[in-house]
Amino acid sequence: MLMTTLLTGCLLVTTQQTSNVPAVAPPEDDSRWLFFEGDADMAPGNGRRVVLVSGDEEYRSEECLPMLGRLLAGHGYEAIVLFSQDPETGEIDPENLSHIPGLHLVDDAHVLVLQLRFRELPDEDMKHIVNHVEAGKPVIGIRTSTHAFNYIENRESPYVHWTWNSTDPPGGFGGHVLGETWVNHHGHHGVEATRGVPHPGNEAHPVLRGVTDVFGPTDVYGIRGLPEDSTVLLDGAVLTGMDPGDPPVTGPKNDPMHPVAWVRERTMPDGSTQRIVATTMGTAEDFSSHDLRRLMLNGVTWCAGNEQAIPPDGLDAPVVGPWDPTPFGFGTHRTGYVPLQYRHGSPWVNEAAAEMIADRIAAFTRAVAEGDADQLVSLYTEHAIVLPPGQGVAARGRDEIRSMFQANFDAGLRWIDLQPEDVHVVTDGIVMETGRYRIGPAPGTVMDAGSYSVTWKRIDGRWLIDRDVIISAAPGARPN
Repeated sequence: MLMTTLLTGCLLVTTQQTSNVPAVAPPEDDSRWLFFEGDADMAPGNGRRVVLVSGDEEYRSEECLPMLGRLLAGHGYEAIVLFSQDPETGEIDPENLSHIPGLHLVDDAHVLVLQLRFRELPDEDMKHIVNHVEAGKPVIGIRTSTHAFNYIENRESPYVHWTWNSTDPPGGFGGHVLGETWVNHHGHHGVEATRGVPHPGNEAHPVLRGVTDVFGPTDVYGIRGLPEDSTVLLDGAVLTGMDPGDPPVTGPKNDPMHPVAWVRERTMPDGSTQRIVATTMGTAEDFSSHDLRRLMLNGVTWCAGNEQAIPPDGLDAPVVGPWDPTPFGFGTHRTGYVPLQYRHGSPWVNEAAAEMIADRIAAFTRAVAEGDADQLVSLYTEHAIVLPPGQGVAARGRDEIRSMFQANFDAGLRWIDLQPEDVHVVTDGIVMETGRYRIGPAPGTVMDAGSYSVTWKRIDGRWLIDRDVIISAAPGARPN
């Protein structure tokens, strides 16, 4: 069944010379984290390393950070995604507060992105994050990173002062570095969603280029105040409900609005300036908002000191890969997955596609066994194209496809064995499948074998074959 070239869209990225971007050694091949290769010739990333660290129990950072990693790689950044995980099984486990393999890779990061909650890391791991921050290198904190660390067990750790409720410095990492620690839920959690509104007077900031419409089901966090070196990007309008069309609540809750995104240009002890981006939005569902993804992509680029590469309407930030985010909540993370399964998108989307294909293959096999060309052609789109083995002419449309299969049935074809080898969800309505086939007059009697590539398209709720390329392994194979 199929092998075709599918064009689902183009991403045009301008390039620029960035000889001043230092090369770093590629990370070792390791299944405990995700590695997305960068491109030294593609702006704005130009191979710069971004390390994204996932570790929160509630807001599904293990889902959204891989998606952001894919997005960054599409703009030339080298992206590495690290996860809280079970040290014995390797499964992602956001409830493990102390085990995040790969933190040594932060040492060569240009930008560090954190989405953590109440972690207590071993000192030898924590030092990589601390060294990056104290060196004045760029940092981005998402949602619960205002209270990223909570040292309870090891009160003798040299990093205990990074605890969220520390008094010296006030607010620990969140208060001292990002600008605020955990205060409260200003919006009603799970009841009042958030609309991000560009802060008056700051609309021209490079991180806000093209950012006009931000919505997320998370509530607004309370913010008591930000350091003087902060620039508020988005204020959070508390909405009356959980839908994008719900209006803001009236009264003092939105007067004034609390910030939900800001930047800092923090003066370091050596006189240099550290660039920081913080947002209190950021559950996985929030990143279904294109402009929140754009804010993150613009923010990484600004942090890297490359704001001139951000166009006036912002960097394009499409969802890359299958995306079906899990709603926020404690105890709701999807169990049984390892990092590699998040490489191409939400793994349950690919699993659902594989189940769909198994069902369709069963129908295809029955139609062949019954010699039913009409039933077989009903599995194809109206304008499907089938390219049979060899140098034959493609069958175009259902009538020609019906004639092609009927000729095979008249010649005795009654058995087909299809073995999918790869299923890839391209969009919500397009799935690519590749695999191996065997055919003959009866089960086990093989008259031809080879490979196939199929494009499935969802039309009016039904999955149908739109492109089908069959490649015979037989020498000099010709269409029947």
